[in-house]
Formats: sequence, C-alpha cells, structure tokens
Amino acid sequence: MAIGTREAGRADQDMQVVNDVLQLERILRRAGLAENRLRVLIDEGATHSEGEWAKRFPEALTFLFGRVAQPAL
Repeated sequence: MAIGTREAGRADQDMQVVNDVLQLERILRRAGLAENRLRVLIDEGATHSEGEWAKRFPEALTFLFGRVAQPAL
C-alpha cells in the first residue's frame, strides 16, 4: 500500500487519510501479514494523482514480482 501525505488537499483530511492507512497496517500486521507480504509507503508530499502513482509503480512491481527488467534502449 502506498499513500501520499497530500492525498485529500486539506491538512486535516490528509492527516486523517494517513492515520487511516497506518491503522489498517496495524490491523493487517496483527492478522499475520509480515514484511514480505505487506509493505506500506507513506510518500511525503505526494498527492492523489497518476504521476505520483507512476513514480511508485516500479517499486510496487519489484515488491510483488521480484526484480523488474529494464527496457532495452
């Protein structure tokens, strides 16, 4: 799971969204999901946008599937 700290566009809502994700992480950890099954990234300053998701996508693929091959130039 990944989330930015500026997802909602208002400081109070941004904080609530981050807190909700952290609470969900705690619940999932207590349910038995270890580091190799769940990764949570809080991306400082990131907004709710395709550009931010694209920045995090390679790391997500690596986590899910192992090393991701780089395209040939």
